[in-house]
Amino acid sequence: MDFSFGEIYKHRYFPKQILTGIEFYYTLLDYCDPFKINEEQCPISRNDIQSSILNLKRIPEDHQVHNLSHSHPFLSEPLESIEFYQKKMEEKADLGMLDMMILTWLINLVHTSSHIVYEKFRLDYERITDELSPVETLKKLYEYKAACQKNKQNYTKKVIEDCLNLISIEIEKNKSLTEVDNSNISAEINNIVQSYLNKLNELLDKNDLLDSLKNERYEEFIFKIKRVLYIPSYYDISSTDKEKVFHVYLLGVLQGRLEEYLVKSNKESGTGRYDICLNPMDKRNPGVIFEIKKVPENSNTMLIEKELDAAMSQIDEREYVFELKEDGIHQILFISLVFNGIEPVVKWQISK
Repeated sequence: MDFSFGEIYKHRYFPKQILTGIEFYYTLLDYCDPFKINEEQCPISRNDIQSSILNLKRIPEDHQVHNLSHSHPFLSEPLESIEFYQKKMEEKADLGMLDMMILTWLINLVHTSSHIVYEKFRLDYERITDELSPVETLKKLYEYKAACQKNKQNYTKKVIEDCLNLISIEIEKNKSLTEVDNSNISAEINNIVQSYLNKLNELLDKNDLLDSLKNERYEEFIFKIKRVLYIPSYYDISSTDKEKVFHVYLLGVLQGRLEEYLVKSNKESGTGRYDICLNPMDKRNPGVIFEIKKVPENSNTMLIEKELDAAMSQIDEREYVFELKEDGIHQILFISLVFNGIEPVVKWQISK
């Protein structure tokens, strides 16, 4: 059968049609060469094909994934050719020379089925966790992760990889949201911060901050910290809540993006309590101490500088580095943050 690419992309197919295609070409390939799939160099296994068929059959009739259609040149030709090859099989025609073409079609159909099964998982996850808190969602995500690792034989490698990737992204996102969820700020402010953290999680790569810090590109790290600390709804937050909100928000940002660090808050170290400490799991990486200060809105530069210097002195004089040094961290980044209106003002230095 002849197809032009313009015609091919007009054809759209639904999960039931993909299932029909896999079942038919699995049978047809065995008809052409029953040993083809068992060959060592074959890119798919019988388990891949059988699990694809089983998982497509398990999708409930009313599931919304059935509304998703798929269009691709490698789908159109095989699915539009089923009737033609059914007749050839009935006529007991010799199709042995077509085994590679049929295998290629089958591979693409199985790949499409993997995408469908993944989309079902994604849609189910969104529905189930829609009303859950970040803590409850995290619990559910860890359950999903364990189930994926336990049941690998029941899915194609592609399905497992895609599901674990989504789970990993969602775990990092919800780790950051738990900091907000566990805070003592009002429900209204909680919603503002959660909303912006959600947007931030969609816009920034989770390793964006980590790469800069691990590679000791400190100016770049500080620039990125300042960028993510801009909260558009700043003026909806009362002056009494501002310092706490920025503290909680910064914790949320760091918790979700520095998976190789232990992010701690308000813990005793030296002769006082630091605001935030980043303790690296790999002791060759730098540690970080944050001290956060607030000043009245529209404060002059002199007052802001005075608070920045006071925060830096507080880190040093109260020996907040004690815990990090006890853990064998030799390079420590001090960061003082002062919020004056929307933009944070930052000062930093290295303690070796």
